[in-house]
Amino acid sequence: MSTSKANHETQAISELLMAALNAAALRAQLDAGEIKTIGIALSAGMITPEYAVEWLHDIGLVDQVIPEARS
Repeated sequence: MSTSKANHETQAISELLMAALNAAALRAQLDAGEIKTIGIALSAGMITPEYAVEWLHDIGLVDQVIPEARS
């Protein structure tokens, strides 16, 4: 493989990885916003603790908040 082709492939892989990292960072921000929303609703008495856990489960984040809840 030529050096030029290897450099091009490395650049392409780097760009794909950067795009994936940026997407993951945006997903993390969205997840953090959802968790904060649940916390606000819970602290304001708008939802019960049981509903908060159910909500977290529904969005796939319960194990991020309650590690023992992994199933």
